[in-house]
Amino acid sequence: MVALNQVIVLFSLIIVGYIIKKLKIVNNSMKDDVSSLVVNITLPAFILSSMTSNFSREILSNSIKLVGISFSMYIFAIFIGWIFTKIVPLQKNEANIYRYIIAFSNCGFMGYPIVNAVLGKQGVFYAAIFNLGFTTFVWTYGVYLIRINQEINNDHMTIKEKFISAINPALVAVIMGFTLFLIGVELPYVIAETLSMIGGVTTPLSMMLIGFILSEIHFKDIVSGWKIYLLSIMRLIVMPSLVYTILSYFNFEGYLLQIPVLIAAMPAAANTAIISSKYDGNYQLASKGIFITTLLSILTIPLVIKFIL
Repeated sequence: MVALNQVIVLFSLIIVGYIIKKLKIVNNSMKDDVSSLVVNITLPAFILSSMTSNFSREILSNSIKLVGISFSMYIFAIFIGWIFTKIVPLQKNEANIYRYIIAFSNCGFMGYPIVNAVLGKQGVFYAAIFNLGFTTFVWTYGVYLIRINQEINNDHMTIKEKFISAINPALVAVIMGFTLFLIGVELPYVIAETLSMIGGVTTPLSMMLIGFILSEIHFKDIVSGWKIYLLSIMRLIVMPSLVYTILSYFNFEGYLLQIPVLIAAMPAAANTAIISSKYDGNYQLASKGIFITTLLSILTIPLVIKFIL
């Protein structure tokens, strides 16, 4: 019941963000600034402050296992997405968006806050480690999916340039936090408390930011079409159910089961629309997928939480 109440609070923040944007208290420029602030400052601080755990062989062992589970899960999700788009009649520019959404969930703006609400600081530590798979695949396979049917000129990036483009503040925070964990270094109180306070605003800002994004989509344009609801079932119900079934079969439990299932239960990744816009993909469909899956996740995420706890 406590976990359910926490999730309701998080989704209430989405509603607050939606209303704020509709009332034009914030504009598009401020929305972009908030997004940049979260991605570049508060989220990395949140991750780093959550990874200041004392070294133990159990945590190290679980971390290594979670990385393996993560990479395996994304490979599996890519395969499921490919099967789905072969069965459901879709145009090429639709199929790739559907594959992207099935493979990649909103593990950042929603994943971290919900893991924190349900599993606490230790859960965020493991979620940060687990999301190394997301970072790896989203900037390789994910970008490839969006670009595959587009003719992009003057985009001959070297391997070094592609590697640099995949580096982001959250990834740097994960690497720094895990390094500090491995060598057993504890941050000075002033630094640790500062990071904690900055990271503390990540959850409300992230959830309200989702509300900002959802407020920009015309409701009448997105509620029609059976395919998007079938996609939502895949993203919100089928994927976490498959992950739970497979991991349970191999006798994984605790964080090794809960983290992958929770991340798999999140709605479409917020960067689906961002990457689609950058690479001339189907931005409208991406936005529609984000809206519908996020809206329906208000019902499905509490059920998943109740099931795994």
